[in-house]
Amino acid sequence: MRENQGRIFDLDVAGRPDAITQLSALAAVTERIGLVATQNTTYNYPADLARRLASLDLLSAGRAGWNIVTTDNAWTGANFRQGGWLEHERRYDRAGQFVDAAKELWSSWDGRGPARPVERDTDLVRLRATATVPVSPQSRPVLFQAGDSDGGRDLAARHADVVFSANTEYGKAVAYAADLRDRLARHGRSPDSLRILPGASVVLGDTPAEAEEKARWVRGEQINGPRRSPSWSSTGAPTCPPTTRTDRCPTSSPARTSSTLHAARSRSRTAPAKRP
Repeated sequence: MRENQGRIFDLDVAGRPDAITQLSALAAVTERIGLVATQNTTYNYPADLARRLASLDLLSAGRAGWNIVTTDNAWTGANFRQGGWLEHERRYDRAGQFVDAAKELWSSWDGRGPARPVERDTDLVRLRATATVPVSPQSRPVLFQAGDSDGGRDLAARHADVVFSANTEYGKAVAYAADLRDRLARHGRSPDSLRILPGASVVLGDTPAEAEEKARWVRGEQINGPRRSPSWSSTGAPTCPPTTRTDRCPTSSPARTSSTLHAARSRSRTAPAKRP
């Protein structure tokens, strides 16, 4: 659970169910939409995540995708007893090794015979695994990537089928696309092997004033109090830097554990409601 000054982020308790579980349910009641799960490579494990994504791809008859992200926050690391343990560019090194392993696992079983074992022993990924899920009609999940740093762009050029771009200004968008094409060439890929999806939002109104008012409302719904990252503290409380283990993070408030707070919240929410 994410915390800020001893308080749990409410949406982590009830509002952030597992993406692959949700998309597996959607796979049963849809036929024509893609199902893309955002899953990080910093704290997951390649063989486990590759198997879960392959399962979604098989259940959906080849409609699954994976939005590849890395994670530096300490609260996620705390769930894995690792803390924020990788520098920014090293996270992309691990992501590249992680995706290499996942792709090899997905291609190791073609359905015409037993899957071949896959072994990896790099500086950031070590595994020995055998695929347990056969390939889907699309062979493997579609790979998405959204990082705009040097490491993120290189990861996209090496592995992604689709990349998200926050560059909506024409000049910056053109420069971004040109940079990606150069990187694709360095990795032996054609310019058409990667699709760029601009992150643009359009808000319409009958008048400019109405459109601006709607835009403010939309923005307010996207970033409001409950949705803000709990590390955005208005009181200036110290937060853990990405490379600091969470058990050593300084705090400016009395220590309260997640389990204690969670139990308290559970008791308050399960209490009988008073009828008028």
